[in-house]
Amino acid sequence: MTYQDEDTSTINVDTRMTGSFDTGSASHKLMFGLDLRRYEDLTSTDFATASALDITDPATIPATITAPWYLLDKDLTLEQAGIYVQDEITAGAWRATLGLRRDWASQKGTSTNNFGGTTVVDQQDQATTGQAGLAYVMENGVTPYVSYATSFDPELGVDIDGKQLNPTEGKQWELGVKYEPTAFTGFFSVAVYDLRQENVSVSVTEGGVTGTRQIGEVVSKGIEFEAAAELGAGWGVKAAFSLNDAEQKGANDGMRPANTPRSAGAVWLTYDFAEGSAVEGLQLAGGLRHIGQRFGDNANTYDLEAVTLVDLGASYAFANGAEASLNLGNLTDEVYVANCGSFGCYYGEGRTVTAKLNYTW
Repeated sequence: MTYQDEDTSTINVDTRMTGSFDTGSASHKLMFGLDLRRYEDLTSTDFATASALDITDPATIPATITAPWYLLDKDLTLEQAGIYVQDEITAGAWRATLGLRRDWASQKGTSTNNFGGTTVVDQQDQATTGQAGLAYVMENGVTPYVSYATSFDPELGVDIDGKQLNPTEGKQWELGVKYEPTAFTGFFSVAVYDLRQENVSVSVTEGGVTGTRQIGEVVSKGIEFEAAAELGAGWGVKAAFSLNDAEQKGANDGMRPANTPRSAGAVWLTYDFAEGSAVEGLQLAGGLRHIGQRFGDNANTYDLEAVTLVDLGASYAFANGAEASLNLGNLTDEVYVANCGSFGCYYGEGRTVTAKLNYTW
């Protein structure tokens, strides 16, 4: 059995200033910003053992709960400050984006468990990250582009051995083509990417104890397709599909990260009833969601089968600004395992019905 008392709070402040100017041959749109973040984690977790229950008559046989065999107390604070600048450049048919960011992060507090004792966390991290992108807009609606970006994300706390966590850092290349046709309303894109992350944190259970371990590097290479179009006569369609070849570098070298599908996709078809018809404002929709085969753990010792789900939806926009919608998820009530973690695997949602009423004024 697990007892957990968790008290977390997050404060984010993001202030930006923008401005534009021309240099004659190019126009620039500048953005400057300051980003402040404070995150506090005050958590107490106990693991204990309970006696067996009779599932046919559980009320008459109270469980006997032992004293906790594992205790974890965290009192941690993360403060992060970042300044950034971005320039969006237009020069004829060329489009460029250049961005630079500097982050400073500070962690303080304690993490205590009855196996490893108390670890005093006092860590300072800083990094400079950036992004650069270049695109060319053709008259026929085709826009090829290339981009590169780096990232920095401090990890709060300690790993399962009591060592302070290192920041997760990443870098990504992306090469693609976007197409916005002139003959009809639509948007299409295809992109290939190479994403690499270092110091990726995962939840593990070792020796009966659950905690965090940083597994080294994760490499993801793949291709993504997206499409959206108005087909005429009230019909519209949106679709997306991706293939992702992901692998770990380090302890599980060459293995795919847990719960990472090799393929994923969705298609969503809509029909809007014509203006002036008896049911003007009504939209009917339906689609498919596909989650490909994936593994339940980082060692790839067992896999989770692929699944395809059916969804339906309907909405009605009233003339007074109100809108009502009804969505039916997993129409066929497909039973499937959504993901797995340290405490076991979890089923995905069965058939669900969601109704909403919105009013805009």
